[in-house]
Amino acid sequence: MAGVAEKKDIFVKEVATMEGVEAIGQTGDPDEVPIPGFGDYDLFVLCSKIPSMEERISCYNRQEELFTELNMEVCKADIHWGTGDILLIDGVETMFMYFLAEEMRDYINSVVDGSRISPEGEFYPLGRLSTMRNINVLVDKTGVLEAMKEELTEYPERLRKAVLDASYPYIWDEENVGRAVLRKDIVYNHHVFQNSLDLFLQTLYALNKVYFPSWKRTEQYINSFSLKPRDCYSRMQKAIALSVCAQTIEESYAIWRELVEELKEIVEEKEINNQ
Repeated sequence: MAGVAEKKDIFVKEVATMEGVEAIGQTGDPDEVPIPGFGDYDLFVLCSKIPSMEERISCYNRQEELFTELNMEVCKADIHWGTGDILLIDGVETMFMYFLAEEMRDYINSVVDGSRISPEGEFYPLGRLSTMRNINVLVDKTGVLEAMKEELTEYPERLRKAVLDASYPYIWDEENVGRAVLRKDIVYNHHVFQNSLDLFLQTLYALNKVYFPSWKRTEQYINSFSLKPRDCYSRMQKAIALSVCAQTIEESYAIWRELVEELKEIVEEKEINNQ
């Protein structure tokens, strides 16, 4: 009897038969089988023309015994998530996200050239570069997906410079940190510290020429970096833990300032050596 991974693969083959579909890629570990309620399948479908809703429904229904729910167009022509359909396969949400290949290329280019590096709501455009760089190619009729992966193999220098220019000088906000320490307001401090932490991470990832994928698996990434402050993750954890108590906010920022200063020294030394 086919398991959820095999059933997902059956739908990948079906989707690949639709007119206009050029390539299909899967995010995450291709060998990991999601646990219902705790994991899912995300599949990027690049197209010359996105199949109509009727075509997609007909395609899925050719294997209707393999899914228990079908939710069409949970997003439609979304700049970040495309046009998305979710099938529930053995309790595992399996989402096919359809994009025009040309629009995906334009999106990637706008991030690579440094004009689209700030978070857009909760979404990090840099995370899309990470996704496409590491995506698992399942179908690639025209070579479009492999070409995108190849173009993103090396972290572009112009992007690294743009990210550092937009993040590194602003990590330590003296005025807002001073207010947070003075007020000992936990909610306000959460906002101040989170903004500083975000800019710290953006700087750290760009310094190590790794596309920032979001805040997920931060420990794993930081531990793999060669350029970082000493004991970076453990000190970061301690600063975060102390930041949530009014009595220890000042101590939190003492630790955090040392980390920020060490990171700045590394950035400045690296930039001097690159000149």
